[in-house]
Amino acid sequence: MRMSNPYLAVWIVLVLAGCATSSDVGKVKEIEAGTYRIGVGAAGNSVLIAGNEATNAAVEQAGQYCRAKGQKLIIVPSQGRDITFRCGDATKPGE
Repeated sequence: MRMSNPYLAVWIVLVLAGCATSSDVGKVKEIEAGTYRIGVGAAGNSVLIAGNEATNAAVEQAGQYCRAKGQKLIIVPSQGRDITFRCGDATKPGE
């Protein structure tokens, strides 16, 4: 059987890429002292599959992690889909 539709091949690749996820997806992992990372699924930044929903969920989870420690979320710029962050001291009103 021969595949005659090139769009079908692209679709299959996108579906398989979406299924290939890291075991760290959705988990907070300390990557160095005081710096953490949450894995975002392979489809997390794909407009065709999930838009920014997975990324937004990871940022929200990072924020909850820091708030549970009485601190605020500080996003660390990084490459890739994963969210890298630190938890810093909460600021007092008026500071």
